[in-house]
Amino acid sequence: MRIRLGKNYWLNCDPYCYWVSEEYEVKKGKTAGTIAERNVSGYTATFEQAVNSFIEKGIKAAEIDDFTKLVEIINDLKKEVESWKVDLQRG
Repeated sequence: MRIRLGKNYWLNCDPYCYWVSEEYEVKKGKTAGTIAERNVSGYTATFEQAVNSFIEKGIKAAEIDDFTKLVEIINDLKKEVESWKVDLQRG
């Protein structure tokens, strides 16, 4: 199964796990300008765990130097996940 979550994100699942992936534009190299996909969460047993993994990876990957920036990143991640609810409700 594959369901669009927001503008660039996808919920993927197979019989064993869920994960979130992101579409992005390749900036360099032979494939510059094309759309590629990367996983932005771990492989998890439930959708809720996949969302939590997405948030954790977003925080851990952030390059921050103060607490204010961390709060900003967390708020941005929360807004992204909340936007998924709207898209899922519209069907």
